[in-house]
Amino acid sequence: MFYDEEQMVKDLIQVFKDGLDAEIDCVNTDKNDALVLDYIPLDKYVFETLDSRLLNYKGFFIMYGLVDTPPRDASLNNFIEDVVITIKIATFDSGDKARENTLYKLLRYRQALKRVLMKNPDVFRNYAKPLVSSLRPDAFPYDNRSVILNIGIDVKASVTAN
Repeated sequence: MFYDEEQMVKDLIQVFKDGLDAEIDCVNTDKNDALVLDYIPLDKYVFETLDSRLLNYKGFFIMYGLVDTPPRDASLNNFIEDVVITIKIATFDSGDKARENTLYKLLRYRQALKRVLMKNPDVFRNYAKPLVSSLRPDAFPYDNRSVILNIGIDVKASVTAN
């Protein structure tokens, strides 16, 4: 079987669906304070789309997608492609004056994302171990009234044609 971007995304998201709740529990236990993270329901994993369905999501959700990466070291018989998949925890900004609690929760969720990968270094079936880069907290307008706050990680691995 040819192992490509599609299968890499499917494998990575399955690892998060299988292991994120346990890592959220670990973060909650480690912090042991009133700022408790909720689980991310499996129906709140959104692949590369920012359509009106998101307005139905209350609380936190996961957005994921591919970063465009061109092949390198290409020849007639082979190529190497660095695949980067972005995983973000997001929520709609409720406009609360105490936004800092939401930002602290985002940081904790990012920690849980990283822990999942630390415990699953072989997620990409016989390929190089994933490299993880943390993304800074960010906000972007969604529509005329909404802003999405998010934080996440970039997961990078290389695949070859042979």
